[in-house]
Amino acid sequence: LEGSLSLVAELQALAVGTAFPYPKRTARGVDVSKVQLFSAVLEKRCGVGCGLFDIYMNVAGGLMLREPSADLALCAAIASAVRDVPLPGDCVFLGEVGLAGEVRPVVRLSRRLQEASRLGFKRAVISSRESLQKQLPLEIV
Repeated sequence: LEGSLSLVAELQALAVGTAFPYPKRTARGVDVSKVQLFSAVLEKRCGVGCGLFDIYMNVAGGLMLREPSADLALCAAIASAVRDVPLPGDCVFLGEVGLAGEVRPVVRLSRRLQEASRLGFKRAVISSRESLQKQLPLEIV
């Protein structure tokens, strides 16, 4: 959210095998410490072997993401890059991710999902702790 405006951002990740003992983390559009943090969470809590890869993150369009609702998208992009499995293009990821790997609810979820639906997204991955008050034209995963 930017004020009361919902923005959809595309997060891109590239994972390249490293020959060095300390893998490199590079980010544009998101704080590099988040890339480091969520690489560790994915490694420890989800079994995604990030330690063998240099990881490069980019937010398309020059946006700078600061709010925690993009955490799940960042994790999904990293896991997708490390496992070399593309994410579905019709799916959005919304949620704050904790150090235990849990996905937490985000504020104004209905507004965000309505905007995603308006832009043509068909599915959304959100926290299982979310309670939606109204039916939306998105499949909730």
